Amino acid sequence: TPARSDAIPRVLDIVRLEGYGDTETFRLSGGQKQRLAIADALILEPDLLILDEPSAELDPIGKDEVFEVVARLREERGVTVVMVEHAAEQLAEMADRIVLMEGGRIIATGPPDQLYHDEDAFHRPDGERSPQVAQVLFGLEREGLIDRQRFTAHEDAAVRVLMDALRARGRERVRVHG
Repeated sequence: TPARSDAIPRVLDIVRLEGYGDTETFRLSGGQKQRLAIADALILEPDLLILDEPSAELDPIGKDEVFEVVARLREERGVTVVMVEHAAEQLAEMADRIVLMEGGRIIATGPPDQLYHDEDAFHRPDGERSPQVAQVLFGLEREGLIDRQRFTAHEDAAVRVLMDALRARGRERVRVHG
């Protein structure tokens, strides 16, 4: 294996911080600092990476940067990632399995589409927050406007479900903005 100092440029490239090798950390944004912390762990070439709220206190751009790096690690490097996180939308897009805990106890677990459909955990006034698209589709399902098998917590798939539902209601000229 290469000396750790020789691996620094490669690891910085993995976390999209190429060219920042000589930058003082106080000059980095919150998202860049989180990605640097991930790079620090990656220098040891782990098979498993455990992250505790890596997007906490980051702005939306910083959160996206961190989740993009985590997704790349999973897809390109085959790193198993265990993450404690509250970012429902991002978890729905990238998690294979989500474990919902309360008071140190597991109260629900499953793939995002199954878990975010759990009425007791997510669709009650004091429940956890699910992705917005899951909330909308759950409401449409309750009203009988979509079937249970069409429910998804994944944004792109949910947009297709919504477009299909609108077309079925006679609105052929529908555009999605954003």
